[in-house]
Amino acid sequence: AVAMRTTLPGRSMSVLSSSGVITRAEWGADESLRFDAQGTETWPPVYYPAQVLTVHHTATRNGDPDPAATVRAIYRYHAIDQGWGDIGYHFLIDEQGRVYEGRYSGEDGDPAHDAASGMVTAAHVGGWNSGNLGVALLGTLRTRQPTVAGSTPASR
Repeated sequence: AVAMRTTLPGRSMSVLSSSGVITRAEWGADESLRFDAQGTETWPPVYYPAQVLTVHHTATRNGDPDPAATVRAIYRYHAIDQGWGDIGYHFLIDEQGRVYEGRYSGEDGDPAHDAASGMVTAAHVGGWNSGNLGVALLGTLRTRQPTVAGSTPASR
């Protein structure tokens, strides 16, 4: 089981979805990256029951002044350069504890899930993806611990 604090006193909810997660639209996802030149979705969503959680780090800049731009760059790298058709994580968390929606899961407003509560398959652990929730902490954590806020998400 995973518990995430989704409110924090004194922070505005004005730019967040009802779930407390910064949506793809809010961080600026270019949804055209999910489609090939013919307009076919490169990797259509498929759903499975959630079974396990894998936490990654993105090996990107620590102290990032613009985490949303980093999320957009990761999305482009995964979708286009890697050929996955989308970002490979369900959620990304910045050093301030803000949670960003990752893999596209539909229009029902429930990030990472469909209306029947199935979890969308992402590409974060090749070959072991179905039922594996992927969370990525932004930054490089090889020689340092994550920030307190980044490791205990508190979406605005």
